[in-house]
Amino acid sequence: MNSFSARVAVAAEAIREIFPETPLQENDYLSKKTGARVLLKREDLTPVRSYKIRGAFNFFRKALAAGNNAELFVCASAGNHAQGFAFVCRHFGKKGVVTGMN
Repeated sequence: MNSFSARVAVAAEAIREIFPETPLQENDYLSKKTGARVLLKREDLTPVRSYKIRGAFNFFRKALAAGNNAELFVCASAGNHAQGFAFVCRHFGKKGVVTGMN
C-alpha cells in the first residue's frame, strides 16, 4: 500500500468513531438509462447528510494529534462544510465560529 492509500485507510477507520461506513447503492433508473451499472455513494446517511464532514473530521483529528490546542476554530462556509465543521467541533468539544459568504 502506498503512502497516500495508507493515509486514506487511517482516515476512513478513524471516522468510524462518529458514523458507520456509508453504503454504495445501485440506482436502477440510472443504470437502465445509461446501460451501465450505476452505484451511488450514500453520503446522505452521514450525520450532516454530506461528504463534507469527512474533511472537517480529518482536519480536526490531525490538528489535535499534532498538539493544536487552539481555543477557537474558524470556518468560512455557508453550506455543507459549515455543517460538518460544526458537528465535528461539538464532537471534539471545541469552540468554533462559522462565517458566511456574501
